[in-house]
Amino acid sequence: SAIAVVAEQRADGPFTQTVLGVTMVTDVVVVVLFTAAIELADLVLSPASRLDLSLVIGFSNRALLRIGLSMACGFWVAMVAYLLLKLPRGYGLQEAALLLLGGLTFSMEGLLRVLLQHTVETNLSESVRLEPMLSCIVAGFLLCNVLGQRGPFSALLHTVMTPALCFFFVTTGSSMQIAVIRHSLPMTLTLCGARTAALWCGSFFGSLCGGASRESRTLGWLAYMTQAGVSL
Repeated sequence: SAIAVVAEQRADGPFTQTVLGVTMVTDVVVVVLFTAAIELADLVLSPASRLDLSLVIGFSNRALLRIGLSMACGFWVAMVAYLLLKLPRGYGLQEAALLLLGGLTFSMEGLLRVLLQHTVETNLSESVRLEPMLSCIVAGFLLCNVLGQRGPFSALLHTVMTPALCFFFVTTGSSMQIAVIRHSLPMTLTLCGARTAALWCGSFFGSLCGGASRESRTLGWLAYMTQAGVSL
């Protein structure tokens, strides 16, 4: 959401770069923790699980496997994106190829499972899980900071940003159920208030420790309120 606002307003400068940097780091941490939490929940809720050392080892192996495969997928996405940037401009080839690559990244887990089911054991195919958001973050980092394609890739992203954001926000609005929100309104307001307070404290004290400007200390938390894209 913050990236959408920045793109719409064409914002730039130290404050904007700080917000985007914090957003990226936060997204990585959230995705990794979410991945670990899902794996732990699967193991704990399994009927055959017991709270012992084997559970810890199994959780560690599955979480590391999922994160490692996601990062490897991100490396592959970066290489493919690097090649598609070499396509001729002006015919919509790069834009279409990038959108197809994004869709392929989010469907990679299912494709890998189908492939493994026909080549190896079924148990192994069921254990393969990917985190496409982590793969995309890794791909963007490699493409801009290692392969030196920040300028061309940013220009291409700006071109395809509008249809991608329209699809994202339309699907978000269509998935909201007012009845559910009304039923859980007390919990919703409590979580919203706690999150707002935590963002203010984190932004204020983080900016204070980092030597940021007074505006960042007092207004920085507002830039992080909108960030719900990873959760959605």
